[in-house]
Amino acid sequence: MVKKIDYDDFYNEPSEFNLMVIEFKDGLMKAVKQEFMLEMEQLKAENEKLQNIKEHWEELERKYKDAVGRLDYEISKAKNMALIDLLDSVKVIMYTAGVDYLKKPKCDKCNERRQVAYITPLGRKASEDCDVCHDSVRAYTPKEAMLYEFEQRHRGKPVTAWYKKIERQGDRVLILGDTYSRVKVMHDGTTPYEELDCHDVMFKTEEECQKYCDWLNRDNLDAIMAAERSVTE
Repeated sequence: MVKKIDYDDFYNEPSEFNLMVIEFKDGLMKAVKQEFMLEMEQLKAENEKLQNIKEHWEELERKYKDAVGRLDYEISKAKNMALIDLLDSVKVIMYTAGVDYLKKPKCDKCNERRQVAYITPLGRKASEDCDVCHDSVRAYTPKEAMLYEFEQRHRGKPVTAWYKKIERQGDRVLILGDTYSRVKVMHDGTTPYEELDCHDVMFKTEEECQKYCDWLNRDNLDAIMAAERSVTE
């Protein structure tokens, strides 16, 4: 009995070529999958590296901002200190040795105008200033001077300051007309008085200026004291 051939089974049975194709597809898929997985691992590693860089960068950015903040603070502090040092020689109120002219005690040889009357050889009436008490006594006293303008034309150079004398009348402060062109000499406490010019020196405190005025008045002290007593009597 001859067996019947099933042609459907013949065509459904994989051929060697089909097996090779299937095997090639499987290998290709495995290779692609392996390459994909490798690439994913690389991307994952790079992502982790980038994440580390990002976190490190944020830390660096914070440190940078902190450093900039500290630098700005130090610069501001330095500027403030420089301004303090700059203004240390430019006080709002300074003291200078001003001059007061005090009348001497009136003597008994002259009239109320401190003049001596006499008759000329021609018989005319005349008068002359009393040579005993007419002249005034020069007395140095501390005077206030107020800063009204200053400038530093070049960094590191001395400050040029302009002052005007002031006078206090109760609650009022009067600014006088005369002006000091600049603080040429500010007494530092070490320069001898002999080397100072009373027209060209200022003091930071009234007490310092008073000591200098006392030194200037040393030769006329008795006459000044007498003139002051005559005012109070």
